[in-house]
Parts: sequence; structure tokens; C-alpha cells
Amino acid sequence: MSGASRAVTAVFGAEPYRRLVVANSIGVSGDALFTVSLAGSLFFNVSADAARPTILLYLLLTLAPFAIVGPFVGTVIDRFPGSQRGLIAMTNLGRATAMLLIAVQLKSLAFFPLAFIVLVLSKASSIAKSSLVPWLVGDDDRLVAENARLSRATALVGGLAGAAGAAGLALGSTEGVLVAAAVMHVIAIPFAMRIPKIHVAGRLPMVEDVELRGGAVTFAANAQSAMRAGVGFLAFFIAFNLKVGGEPAWFFGLVIAAGGAGGFFGTYIAAFLRRHLNEEMLLALALGTAGLAALVAPVQYENPAVLLVALTTGVAASVGRQAFDSLTQRLAPDAEKGRAFARFETRFQIAWVLGAVVAVLARPGNAIGLAALGVVLCSAGILYLVSLRALRRHQLVVQT
Repeated sequence: MSGASRAVTAVFGAEPYRRLVVANSIGVSGDALFTVSLAGSLFFNVSADAARPTILLYLLLTLAPFAIVGPFVGTVIDRFPGSQRGLIAMTNLGRATAMLLIAVQLKSLAFFPLAFIVLVLSKASSIAKSSLVPWLVGDDDRLVAENARLSRATALVGGLAGAAGAAGLALGSTEGVLVAAAVMHVIAIPFAMRIPKIHVAGRLPMVEDVELRGGAVTFAANAQSAMRAGVGFLAFFIAFNLKVGGEPAWFFGLVIAAGGAGGFFGTYIAAFLRRHLNEEMLLALALGTAGLAALVAPVQYENPAVLLVALTTGVAASVGRQAFDSLTQRLAPDAEKGRAFARFETRFQIAWVLGAVVAVLARPGNAIGLAALGVVLCSAGILYLVSLRALRRHQLVVQT
């Protein structure tokens, strides 16, 4: 194997899993460019007070796709095993079309419904991708490592695309960035069709219900919801405080880059820690780490502290995500994965939006906002560990 081949395998994995990683990474790069174009048009061109109603409307808009994703996309995946690759390809085509239309309708009322379509298709693609991972990996012991690889490639390619998009906004126009985003989704289509078609045996609904509603999965979902709410709160808390403080847009970009870098390195940290800790401990550790970082930062709230919080939260959120996905895939191997991931993604998105809405509406001061975030995340981590301990005691009593 040549050096180039080893490098490709290190980033994107071995066949056939590599095909999913590559297709997803290209699609995510298009989404990153789209997000950058929205940031330029919705936030930085207006004052903080003027941006607030628009941001709130957009946050509420992000919830709407899940009303469709939950009952429809998950059901399609489960009723038609092997449909994931076709669904991923179609969602890329749909996003490319919608983005091109947005590029020519950017300042019209058509913007929000077209953005809604992009969000729906993006979430549908994410659910299809998540449901494919355990089938393509096959080994439960490799789930954390391969979930981390997928997130790592996504963070790397998405980060590069986001940087290119920011440069495009500075040198060109929002419309140009949107066209570039559409092109990336078109490129992703043939790669998506190369993903292997899976064959899934039938599963018993009763088995699905027991596995997905078991205490361990329920407690993990609660913990991950707290993490997602914290991430949503922190993102908009920092954004509005930097805006009000008169910080330049480039520093906000640096904060985003710090969070992205944290997410990237978090994938390596998750894979390393999994050799020594189980997924439950990884999730608790992620909550505690993010919470402590938020509690320490207000002691000297300056730009370096903001970057450190963004970096640490990025690491923690990445570790928590790998842990939760792998735990769910491990504890519920026979569950109907399309509807399962749709259910959890809906819950986590609601948590993220609620956290963001609190930051936008409450407008807490620097020290108060970070201290409150730290208390909530640390409390969630402690509650998760206590709940797991109680569950294990209950299981021992039942067995005896």
C-alpha cells in the first residue's frame, strides 16, 4: 500500500465504510458553505438587536424539518431496507436545486421556504447516514472508532469548506458561495450511489421497544440532550456577546474555528478513551469537562478564555456524540434504526434550539451566562451517573 493510500485510509477508513464517509463529507462541505452564506446574510450585516428577531425565526424554522423527518424518512428507511444510498443521493440533488434557487431569490420571501427545504433534506440525509453505520462497520467494538472517523472526516472537510466560504464572502458574494454549495452537493450524488446496498432481516416491534426505551438508552438520551442544549446556548451566547462588544467578524470566525478544531480532535480523543472507558463514562466525562470549562472561564473573561471554552466544548460535544451513537447502536442492535435515529435527532434538535433561544432572549452577562451553563452541564453529568448507578442496582435486584 502506497503512502497516499495509507493516508486516505487513515482519514476515510477502509472499504466499504469509506464510501459512506466520502459521500457524507462532500455533502457536509456543501452544507457548511450554505451555513456560511446564511451567517453573512442573516447576522453580520445588521445590528445585534435587528438580527435577534430574524435569528429567532430561523431557530424556530430549524425545528420544523423534524416534524417531517420523524414520521416519514425513518419509516421509509425501515420499510425499504437498502434505500439509504438512494435517499442520500436524492437529498443531495434536492439541496443543490434549493440552493441554486436561493441564490437568485436571496432577498425575496422565497428565502425561508427554500431554506426550510434544505434543512429537511439535510436532516433526512443525516438520519440515513446514521442508520447505515452499524451495518457497514459490523463490529460493535469498532463503533466508537468508526463513528469518530466519520465525524473527523466531516469536521475536516466541513471546516475547510467553511473557511473557503468565509473567504468567498469576503472576496465575492453570498450568491457565489451558494452556487459553490450547490456544486458540492451535485458532486456528492455519484459517490452516494457507490455506497453498498445493505440487506436487513426483519425485526420484532416488541424487541425494538424494549431496546430503545431501556433505562440505559433513556438516561443517555437525557444526558446528550443536556449537552446539545449547552452547545446551542453557548454558540448564540458567544455570538451576541461578541456582537454587542464590537468584536470584529474575524474573531467570531476564530471562535467557530476553535469549536471546529475541538470537534475534530474530540474524535481522536473519543477513540483513545474508549479503549479504557465504556460509552456511559465517556458521555458523563464529556458533560463534566464542558461544564468545568464554562465555570472556570468567567474568572478572567477575555478573548483567550472565549476561545478556550469554544475549543473545550467542541471536544466534549464530539466525545459525547460518539459515545451516544455507539451506545445506542450497541444496546439496540435489532431496533429499526431509521425511526430510532429520527426520534433521537428530533429530541436533540429541540434541545439545541431551546438552549439557543434562552441565549437570544435572556441575554445574560458574560460571567452569569457561562456560570449558569457550567452548573447545568455539571449537574447533568452527575445526575446521569447517579441514574446509571440506580439502574444497575435495580437490575441486580431483578436478577436475584
